[in-house]
Order: sequence, then C-alpha cells, then structure tokens
Amino acid sequence: MDGKGDDHLKRVILIVVALVVLIAALVFFMLLPLGQKNQDTASSQMPVSSWQGTTVSVGDAGEQVSQAEDSQTQWESGSLQTIDSSIRSALESSNPLDKAYQEHLNAGESKSELDASFMGYWLDEIDNAFQLALGACDEQQSVLLQNAQDAWTIQNDEQQALYYNLLTKRIPDEQEREAVYHKYRLDYYRDRALTLYEYYCILKENVVEITYLFGE
Repeated sequence: MDGKGDDHLKRVILIVVALVVLIAALVFFMLLPLGQKNQDTASSQMPVSSWQGTTVSVGDAGEQVSQAEDSQTQWESGSLQTIDSSIRSALESSNPLDKAYQEHLNAGESKSELDASFMGYWLDEIDNAFQLALGACDEQQSVLLQNAQDAWTIQNDEQQALYYNLLTKRIPDEQEREAVYHKYRLDYYRDRALTLYEYYCILKENVVEITYLFGE
C-alpha cells in the first residue's frame, strides 16, 4: 500500500509541475515584452558609421499632432504606454526603418537576416527616442521617464533571457530558434522606440519633425 501511495503521490506532483510549466510558457508567449540594452545590438547589422540619419515630418502621414492635454500617458512598472492614435499612426506610416525593411524584403533579401539587422537598428532608435523625450521633459517628467526606462531595461533583460530559454525548449533547431527570437526582438524594440518617439511628440505639443538615427 505504501509503495502504491508513493507512486500515486509522485504522479500527482509530476502533473502539477507540468501544469505550472505549461501555464508559465503560455503567459510569456502571450505577453511579449519590450526591448534590451544597447550592448545586445545584432552583430549582423550595418556599421553605425555608415548611418546618416533621416529626418521625417510627422505630418507626412496626413495626421495632426495632438496637443499634450488631449493625450494620456500611463506609467506601469517601467513601461511607458501612450495613447494618441493620430501621432502613433503618423509614426507607424512615416518612419524610415519600416520603409527600408520592406524595400530590402521586396528585393529578395533573407527575412531572417533582415530581422537580425533591423532589431539592432530599432534598439539604437530606443536610445535616440529616449534622449529626445528626455530633453523635452520638465524636471518632474524627466525623473519619471528616467525611472521608467531604468525599470524597463532591468525587466527586459530578465524577460529576454527567460523567453529565449523557453524557445530552446520549444524549438530544438538552432537556426529556426534564432529566426523566431530575432523577429520577436525586432517587434519588441520597434514598439518601444515608437512609443518613446510618440511621447516626445506629446511633450513637444507642436513637433512636426523627428530625426531618426537610421539612414541608408
């Protein structure tokens, strides 16, 4: 009886552990987090010295930049979440990185290689956007922004490491796993950079141009 009881207990424990692991994996695959430190820039990206920068008018997208009082900004555990559809739409459709990415893709270049390169470009845009936004802050806003960015960096490092660990368990093939990881990081860094650029526009109230680091 004792032996059967021990076996039953072991089976119950194994089932519970399996469920916990499954739930954790599902949570992290649903809640795709945000960005990573600049030192993680992809080795396959073009040298920074070859970049020339691109200045884009936010008005190119046909949207009006809203006044700061018409926008809402929320800070939650290090994440900057902005809500202004007109500004975001303008940034989404006028930024030079998306345009260049699509041009390279249409020319037949490897999507996985493009993802590896452009995740690095977007990572550098995060720092550029952060510096622009910080320069437009008043004293109180600058403290909030700096604290949020610091918290995001720490949180991002941990989440990136955990996400990659989950991928190693789910995707045995290294090449396929790296491709998925690069695409994940590209989307993550892009979202963070555009969010910071959006905040910059909100702070400036009447900004009409943004100078991106990227340029070909």
